[in-house]
Amino acid sequence: MPTKKLLPLLIFSLAYSQDLENVLNTAIKNNYKIKSYEHTIKSKEYAIKKAKDQLYPSVSVYASFTREKYEEEYPYATYKTNDKITTYGISLKQNIYNPKIFAQIKDAKLKKKIAFLDKEAFTLNLYQNVLNTYFEIITNKQCLIFYKKRKENYKKILQDIEERVKYKYATITDLTQAKSNYYISVNDYIRAKAQYENSIKKLQLLLLTQKTINIPYITKDNIDELIKKMMLPYEKYKKMLNNNPTVKQAKIYVEISKNQIKANKYNLYPNITLNAGYSNSNSTDSVPKKHDYKASINFNLNLYNGGAIRDSISEAKQLYLSAINDYEYQKNSLELDLNKNWGNLLNYLEIVKSDKQKIIQTKDYLQKAKESYKYKLITLSDYYKAENDYFQALINFEKDKFNLLYYYTAILSETGLIKKEIKKFNYFLK
Repeated sequence: MPTKKLLPLLIFSLAYSQDLENVLNTAIKNNYKIKSYEHTIKSKEYAIKKAKDQLYPSVSVYASFTREKYEEEYPYATYKTNDKITTYGISLKQNIYNPKIFAQIKDAKLKKKIAFLDKEAFTLNLYQNVLNTYFEIITNKQCLIFYKKRKENYKKILQDIEERVKYKYATITDLTQAKSNYYISVNDYIRAKAQYENSIKKLQLLLLTQKTINIPYITKDNIDELIKKMMLPYEKYKKMLNNNPTVKQAKIYVEISKNQIKANKYNLYPNITLNAGYSNSNSTDSVPKKHDYKASINFNLNLYNGGAIRDSISEAKQLYLSAINDYEYQKNSLELDLNKNWGNLLNYLEIVKSDKQKIIQTKDYLQKAKESYKYKLITLSDYYKAENDYFQALINFEKDKFNLLYYYTAILSETGLIKKEIKKFNYFLK
């Protein structure tokens, strides 16, 4: 393609390697939210342990020292007490039957999965944002080069027409139009420069770095052909929507709500516990209880509590039905997004193909304009206009390549493939 001669690399001091994988790894490593999710996952592991700990006996020791000094007066006598009482012992409590504990353990395990999927969903979204910003910088940098050349050409056109107006070879209307085109091109350049700088700042924020960012790559001109070879049929992508963390989470929430129904039903079941203990007392002025051993089995069953348990079961059932519908909604919503992104992907495959034809046509026209100007068949302004048409075709090509990548990345993110396919994005760069 003709862009090779027109795409000099902008040279900046590189603070670190800014190839695609390095940038993604830096974003993952520095992101505070991912670190937060890691701590949340760790806390869920302790929540599982805490629930399991209820299956083990609870053992406690106690001791007390009491000093009593008082008088008891009766009509016939007065009794004085000056007692020192020392008591100590050990107690044990063991759950023999409490099915709700197992429901709590399962709930804790499912919530750990939710926390892990929260991290996975955020990571996929971060990958997508970094990839889009990375290619946005490449696109904006290339467009900035072409916008600058267009601005310079419109300035030359304006100067040419100003000169021709002096000799009445051009009209005031031509001059007004030339000024308008020049000012528009200046604004386009300023806007393109701002977009490039903003995309740099955006990537710095995503990477949480103030280091200089320069990406010494451009996207390949045959990117549409490469994507056609890599992309899967729509039906395969549709099946892969089940890999999306949001869908997985919705499915787990169905399990959690179903488990909550069981947990609430277990409140109707009896709880059986074993209590055992040993205590000993010493006293200086009373008869102490010596070497007291106790063991008891306690049975507890809710007979009536105003219907609170039944109501909690009904509430849990409604939440279960809600979770089922939310699961279906998430699948349907993702399928709609996939269908939209798939349609846009196919459209931009054709648009990029058309852009390449447009570049060939405008380049061919530019060559003819060059020959025509050589033999004074057209004005210098006409030649620069032809060259600007060529630059505009290149700008459209760069922007449409980015849009093509944007929708391809969106599909990979929705289907959970983006991390697996990340190395293939290097094929799009040169």
